[in-house]
Amino acid sequence: MAGFRIPGPSGAGPLLAQAAGTWAGAISLPIPDPLEAARSWVRRELRQGLSNQLERVGALAVQAAVEEIRALGDDIGQKLAWIAALPDGIRNQVAYEVFAAGFSHYLPKKLLRQYIWGRGAGLTLSLQEMMDCNPLINLQRSRAFMALLEGGQTKLADDDRLPQHQQDFELRVPAGALTNGTLGQFSVRAKGQLLLRRNGEWTAQGKMSFFDTWDFDPKDFTTGGRSLQGELKTRFAHYTLPGQAFDIDSEQTAFSQTQLDRTIQWQGGEPKSTPDRIAALDVALKEAD
Repeated sequence: MAGFRIPGPSGAGPLLAQAAGTWAGAISLPIPDPLEAARSWVRRELRQGLSNQLERVGALAVQAAVEEIRALGDDIGQKLAWIAALPDGIRNQVAYEVFAAGFSHYLPKKLLRQYIWGRGAGLTLSLQEMMDCNPLINLQRSRAFMALLEGGQTKLADDDRLPQHQQDFELRVPAGALTNGTLGQFSVRAKGQLLLRRNGEWTAQGKMSFFDTWDFDPKDFTTGGRSLQGELKTRFAHYTLPGQAFDIDSEQTAFSQTQLDRTIQWQGGEPKSTPDRIAALDVALKEAD
């Protein structure tokens, strides 16, 4: 059986395997492990110039590059330099593997893949994926909704004959996803009807869907609406991950809320914080828009 070689810059590389047989036995030398020899060669190439020949060894090069980058620890500058200098054929996959390693949840990884390889194509979340974002949605965080309540109260005060005020609405509500790596801060498109009674009780119900532009846009650390960990990760991804922003929408689903509810009532239930392996929570919710 002939030996095999991984191509190098000149078309030939280190010998990874020799035929097993009487020759090896005669000189009493162990047969080198082909996989370990390949890894050593890939690491040497990475350290000595990030040769484009690495593209020709595929998954092995990706694995070795990821290991080398992880070994840099918290040195973000060195990590950025490594990823930027990688050959085109493996850069995207390495960047994905390095960043996705921080998440155990399936949905952030799906969105990362769409960002890197989706070429800007939009994505529609299923109802289950909406629920898995663990969204925190409260109509009272919308200035437009609070203006509806105030307007309705004024009309009831101006006309004693009215037992209640009823009004259709269509507005955007600022919301936050408590599953790290999913939507962060996003908008809820809510369409429904408000019923306001004289005693101040109210009920809103209708249909809603999600909307977001998924990207890694750096924001102000103080006013940007992200936690410190969330902003640091966003900036790291902004400079590290090759990809293209894309729009996310979702299925429509029913919701309701009363003056007693802290969040909307819907099929997704009460939101629960779902951290990743790095940060407790990425989003720091801003006040109502």
